[in-house]
Amino acid sequence: MTVDIHLHYLSPHALDAARRHPDRYGVRVLDGPEPSLRIGDEAPTRPLLPALYTLDLHTRFLGAHGIDHGVFGPLMEAQAAILGDNATRAFHLSSTC
Repeated sequence: MTVDIHLHYLSPHALDAARRHPDRYGVRVLDGPEPSLRIGDEAPTRPLLPALYTLDLHTRFLGAHGIDHGVFGPLMEAQAAILGDNATRAFHLSSTC
């Protein structure tokens, strides 16, 4: 059994919630061919790779690399940019969706 102990995945439900309530979470989704995030007043993140927010692509990637299980962590760009109240709001967004 192979376990990746540092996976990243951002639920499309979290992205949709941020689109509907950007002020609540302190996160704005900048839609384009590949969406990016603006967290607080920080510069936008790099574009999100589709496998980071599309479950089917994510599970195919895991299978192709022989990964059976994973421990999920926050998206690093988002974690690095979140400060103060935005940290609580963004954590709530990513952990409840």
